Amino acid sequence: MLFAVATGGSAESVAEAYRGRPTLSKPFTMDAVSRALDSLG
Repeated sequence: MLFAVATGGSAESVAEAYRGRPTLSKPFTMDAVSRALDSLG
């Protein structure tokens, strides 16, 4: 399953199991969302 993580905290606050996933820190831009989705393949 392909997914990215959106967080209100820092990338370090993401659970260890998900730290290898693309991460968006709020507030994020549509450009950042686009880059995260592109990185999923």
